[in-house]
Amino acid sequence: MRKIALFIVLLIAISINADNLLHFPDVEASTIGIYIEDLRNGKVVASQNESKAMTPASVTKSITSAAVMLLLEKDFQFKTPIYAVGDTIVYDGDLNCDIIIDACGDPTIDSEHFPNKKGFIDQIVNKLKSMGVRKLNGDIIINSAHVKLDNVSSTWMIEDIVWDYGAELKAFNYNDNSFKICIPSATDTIYVSQKIPNLVIENNLVLGKENNVSLTRSSLSNNLAVSGTIKPTISNYEISCSMPNPALVFVYDLKSRLTLSGISISKKKYVVKNDTMSIYCHKSPKRDEILRSLMVRSDNLFAEGMMQSINPMGNAIDSVISKFKQIGINCNTISLRDGSGLSRVDRLTPRFIANIYRYMYYSDLSSDYVTLFPKSGYDGTLKNFLSNTRLKGRFALKTGSMDGVQCYGGYKLNEKGEPTHIVVIMINNFFCKRNELRKDIERLLLQIF
Repeated sequence: MRKIALFIVLLIAISINADNLLHFPDVEASTIGIYIEDLRNGKVVASQNESKAMTPASVTKSITSAAVMLLLEKDFQFKTPIYAVGDTIVYDGDLNCDIIIDACGDPTIDSEHFPNKKGFIDQIVNKLKSMGVRKLNGDIIINSAHVKLDNVSSTWMIEDIVWDYGAELKAFNYNDNSFKICIPSATDTIYVSQKIPNLVIENNLVLGKENNVSLTRSSLSNNLAVSGTIKPTISNYEISCSMPNPALVFVYDLKSRLTLSGISISKKKYVVKNDTMSIYCHKSPKRDEILRSLMVRSDNLFAEGMMQSINPMGNAIDSVISKFKQIGINCNTISLRDGSGLSRVDRLTPRFIANIYRYMYYSDLSSDYVTLFPKSGYDGTLKNFLSNTRLKGRFALKTGSMDGVQCYGGYKLNEKGEPTHIVVIMINNFFCKRNELRKDIERLLLQIF
């Protein structure tokens, strides 16, 4: 009887292994979700665990992008108005007021990824100079009353928040909410690429055989601890970090620029504010420009900013889920906690992702949506994927990766660049080298297509 039971267990194990569409090393320890559907006839070409909820990582950005396109107009832009409040008439070069910047959650202000939109501070300074202002009797204030953040970063790991990719969305964002620290040589004094008010750097670096630097800073803290090892031969080693308070950095930079431009600032406070005057209104790139940038580069800050823009004063994720349910998407077996996928508690199923892709394909937004995705062998995180095969350029996919996670979601394209198939591949808890896993996924796609 015991032998029969063992034989049955062995048969079950063989059956499960036979069902695996992927064969990377130690595949049996991993959770695999696959769903591939032919859009031309609705036939399911390949599936495995398509209803299992899994960590999607940055594939989440394709869901966020779909929601933004469904809920915001194509000509949507973030608008950041700057105005003066007080006795705003210029008297002999004096501007007696406070300068107010109305934050709107725009993640792109002076972003290095939109160089043609840089110069936010220059626009303010030039406007004041054109008005004949030589002295500002008042303060510069960031007004955050029009944005209520969902605090999605509370579900991010504290290890992520300190790095540039973990820069948290704020009501006011500036310079990608990041800066660089520079170590000139060995373990010398650490320098920063720009002035970060109130920043305190604790240098615990020691010499070692490898450059293995780690950073520690909790959310909202100004204390940055730098530890680990660095080679004794190193010179000008740079690391990108997140800003604790972008608004504070911006105000410092604006005041410095005003002073350099010949506009002095007194710190006089005005109680009476009987006049308001517009100075300038900054407009971000349009909706799809931002979405394309965040999808190709997998930008977490942009993704969170676009998600929040759906409902600046409420819970944007609730608004997204409500919209998905309205269009007939089953959301009962998913957990969506942010717009970027950096949260480790996000859970999506391959079928849910495929349902979003199918809806977008049949919608009037199809062409614009597919254009957002990187193409295999060409763009961003997909540049090296299938690059030396006959399928180069034939997939439009968003990648998602973190420790133990590798995911792909998007479309197979024909020679005209038109979608023919939905493709969702999700792997959680793998233990082999990531490159081995990627090669096995490439093998599967080459075998199917």
